[in-house]
Amino acid sequence: MPSVNPVIQVRIDPEIKAAATEVAAGIGIPLSTLINAFVTRLAWEGKVPFELVAPVPKKEVQEAIQELEEGGGTVCSSIEEIYKAAGVQR
Repeated sequence: MPSVNPVIQVRIDPEIKAAATEVAAGIGIPLSTLINAFVTRLAWEGKVPFELVAPVPKKEVQEAIQELEEGGGTVCSSIEEIYKAAGVQR
């Protein structure tokens, strides 16, 4: 009896799939082969085969962080003050 490889189905944003397929084609490797390599290394090494990093915050968050680092912003000492500063009524 011939060996049959199982199929893994993954839900992914269509734009991400299209971009990944294009990159894979650009380096001459089908996307399915790259995914297979990822899963194989995960199984063999027991870890994700690349570094996971936090995404870069949105521009508004980056600006708020910079404002705080420069001594700006609003300082609150309680959750009630935070709500008040944000204009939230409880």
